[in-house]
Formats: sequence, structure tokens, C-alpha cells
Amino acid sequence: MASRPILARLVKRIIADGGEEYIFNQVIAGTSIAKIMRPYDVTRGMFYWWLKDGGDERADLYREAKTISAEAHADLAGSVFEDITMNEDGTRRSFDNADVSLAKARSDYHRFLARVRDRDQFGEAAENAVVINMNLVGDSHLNALRELGRMKRPALQIPEAEFETLAPAETTEEPSLDDLQGG
Repeated sequence: MASRPILARLVKRIIADGGEEYIFNQVIAGTSIAKIMRPYDVTRGMFYWWLKDGGDERADLYREAKTISAEAHADLAGSVFEDITMNEDGTRRSFDNADVSLAKARSDYHRFLARVRDRDQFGEAAENAVVINMNLVGDSHLNALRELGRMKRPALQIPEAEFETLAPAETTEEPSLDDLQGG
């Protein structure tokens, strides 16, 4: 580490702040690596050097922290919309279409991170299972309609009735308005 003074300085500052536990608790909370490293005035790349310097144990802890952070990102995906409707003091605030669009983009980003970090709980496999179930339900309705079309139905019976054809009336004059109104 003597040849890497920036990494050595980073390690000392991280230890002073609480060590790996402090860093990984921020990861679990859903904080980005760039934001975690900002107070140390180093880049994301330096974080990965620090991670590599800790060996497999630190890398395993980081992977576990990322997986756990999926729940934080799923929560953040919903709280983004709460943030645009409320002020910090708890009063309602007005918002416009731009606020809603930005909130939707942020929510989609957090949903993406949740899916990527914990595929078992939030990933595409869970989404596909829902789609498959929906298709099976739709198929059963469609099959029922097809069966109805194949069923033999009795022929429609029209009852016989007696009727008389009337000849048109032979009046040449138009009725007056008084005749139509009954007066």
C-alpha cells in the first residue's frame, strides 16, 4: 500500500468513520458508491481498489450488502412519489407534470436497481411468473368460448301465427295539424 498513498489515506479515513460496517450500511441503505465516496474526495474507482484490497471476505460482504439493498431500492421506488407531494414539515405541496415525470424516472431507476440486485425477490423471474399465470387464465377463458362455438344448439323454432296483410289507406289529403293533435 506504500505505493498507493491515496488508497492508504482512504483506508485510514474509512476506519476513522467506522470501517467496513459504516460503508456497507450505506450500501444497504441504497446509497450510491459515488455518493458514499464523495466525502472522501475519491472516485468510484478508488472504492473498488479499496474493495479489492480487502480480499474475498470484503468482496463477499459487499455482494451481500448489495443484495440486501434491493429492498431499500424497492422502498425508495414508492417513496419517490410521496416526496413530491409533501414538504419536509409534513404539509402538502403543489407539483406539476415535470415533477411527476421526474419522480417516475427516479422510481423506475430504483425498481431497476432492486431487480438487478435481488433477482430472486424483485427480478424478471417473478414478473414472468405473473405473466404466465395471466396467460393461463386468459387461455382458459378463450378455450371456454371455443367450446361454446362447437356445441350443437337446437334450431330456432319460429311459432306459426296467423296474420293479415292490410292494404294502404287511400287518402290523398294530408292530415291537418289539428287532426294530429286530436282537436
